[in-house]
Amino acid sequence: MEDISERMRRIVSFTNPFKYISAGENTYHPTRNPKGIISFALAQNRLCGDLMLEQVKKLDLSECDGAALLQYQDIRGMPAFRKAIADFLKDYTNSPQDIDPDKIRVCNGLTALTEVMAFILCDERDTILSPSPLYSGIVKDTGRRPNVNLHPIHLSSKPGAEGEEPYTLTVEHLERGYQEATQQGKRVRVLSLVNPLNPLGTVYTKPQIREYLQFAKRHNLHVLLDEIYLCSVYDQTKPFCSVLSLREDEIPDLNRTHFMWSFSKDFCFNASKCGVLYSWNEKVLEAATVLIDYHTVSSLIQITLTQILQNKEWLHNVYFKTCHERLREARDITMVTLDEMGVAYIKPTAGFYIWADFSKFLGASTHAEEKSLCCHLLSCGVMILVSAGFYGNEPGWFRVLFCNPKPELEEGLKRLKEGCLSYKPGTGSAIADDLAGDLANDLAGDLADVEILGASGESLESLVRSFKVSLQNSDWLKENTSDMWRNENPEVSETWIKELEKNPPE
Repeated sequence: MEDISERMRRIVSFTNPFKYISAGENTYHPTRNPKGIISFALAQNRLCGDLMLEQVKKLDLSECDGAALLQYQDIRGMPAFRKAIADFLKDYTNSPQDIDPDKIRVCNGLTALTEVMAFILCDERDTILSPSPLYSGIVKDTGRRPNVNLHPIHLSSKPGAEGEEPYTLTVEHLERGYQEATQQGKRVRVLSLVNPLNPLGTVYTKPQIREYLQFAKRHNLHVLLDEIYLCSVYDQTKPFCSVLSLREDEIPDLNRTHFMWSFSKDFCFNASKCGVLYSWNEKVLEAATVLIDYHTVSSLIQITLTQILQNKEWLHNVYFKTCHERLREARDITMVTLDEMGVAYIKPTAGFYIWADFSKFLGASTHAEEKSLCCHLLSCGVMILVSAGFYGNEPGWFRVLFCNPKPELEEGLKRLKEGCLSYKPGTGSAIADDLAGDLANDLAGDLADVEILGASGESLESLVRSFKVSLQNSDWLKENTSDMWRNENPEVSETWIKELEKNPPE
């Protein structure tokens, strides 16, 4: 590591909370790999990609201006593209005022755009407030390179004293979180809100959005509104409100309010990254233009999306209508299985997932135990995400994605049910993760610097790598138990157990 800068060492050491959850090359395929791992983890819309792909194939790009394809374009985004985005957002959000194309910036994905906004709004070690459980990508996008802290405001799965629904964010929560952060010596600069919510799949209403914006104004905070699931609200039980749906005179501090969106979720364009910023702040827009120079979207993608946005009749009457029907059906199928399992959940109205409480299957209410269940489910051929990865403070909650083709969804739910019922709390199914994750993260020092040698002379780091590779194969797990590993590696096992006793996992 001495060949790279200290800055880069910090960046590459940034922790991925889901690093131990991976199908590797053992991904499910109905014919090529039917025993592979079914992912209920990666948030991409695999239910509606056929509709979008069919439409893309119909586009006629033959008459595109050669200069548009081959020469440098406006860094802010091609004018025709920004105009198409503005028209679409005005229509879809029922914005009471026009959306100004000059206030739009396009960037190669919301990941990059979130990082850009962290650089613009925060100095190193500044703090962003965010309700929790939260989309963990925010922590990565703002922390890895911008080196900005995130202060989670933990919400409860229990109904509120005044009859509020579980996980309801109130102004009291925001005030308490702000005071906690400032008392810890943190300088809070931004309130980050994801609406519709990830991982809950619920939405903020108009009164809620206005209250949150008022709170931010009182404390001179910028508000980043990530509305990446804007067009994936498929159930109107609770009315969703985009910040763009508000009149400008209803927004307490226009200069500190910033809207972000992307084509990846709503348009199934995960691989062709394109994020959108809308801000009323000219200085922020100027700064964004400078940084987006490193994150431009290809002209071909902009031209393609422009034509799709201009086909308003197909978008509203065919694409979104069908998407919402498919999302509702997949959600309902998933809820039936969870009901059969006796698993409580937050009923979603948007997004691609359900936030569900699997704590009844755990032997203890700890993040280590939920990791153990997660690893056991991997060995059963299905992957879901643990609450710890969403910075939740109530172990046992998992995010279950349902945006898979119906036969795959049903097979995955079957495996999920069987896996939970066959799980024995406290067993060693998570031993590989505890070895590779907890030891690497919790011990004093990095594995790269701690040379604990086994009988074979291999470093522990090397043994960890080998063990994690083996974990990807479920047959290996059946044939190799934790007891067998301890018997075959007594010296490494003894060292590992001693270190865990000194530094127990959460």
